[in-house]
Amino acid sequence: MIHKEEGKVVFTREVVLALICSVFFTTSGQLLQKKASLKYSQLKGDSIFQHLLSVEVVTSTLFLGVGLIFWMLVLSRVELSVAYPLLSINYVVILLGARYLFGEAIPIRRWIGVVFILAGISVLIRGGL
Repeated sequence: MIHKEEGKVVFTREVVLALICSVFFTTSGQLLQKKASLKYSQLKGDSIFQHLLSVEVVTSTLFLGVGLIFWMLVLSRVELSVAYPLLSINYVVILLGARYLFGEAIPIRRWIGVVFILAGISVLIRGGL
């Protein structure tokens, strides 16, 4: 469960673990989608249905499903107005994955955006403003 302590939102270990697992599985699934799309863009003449059965697409679908299960656990324990903004962690993880797995150039504006996202999450968790 979640409870408030002196204006702060305090998460239980179960909620934190479920959130971490949700972020891990969801972002992994999305990064696998990118990998699958890169692979698909290089194929010639194959049916889209053959591509839908590729390891990347099937694994991505499974990961997104598992991420959904963990996310539902988070939602069952945390107010939506607190839980949903925490999904912005996904953006940070995807940005890092884009940079280090796919070699994408990340402009300084996006890194500044990451700083704002992390600051926002900090304010949310600490119960500021």
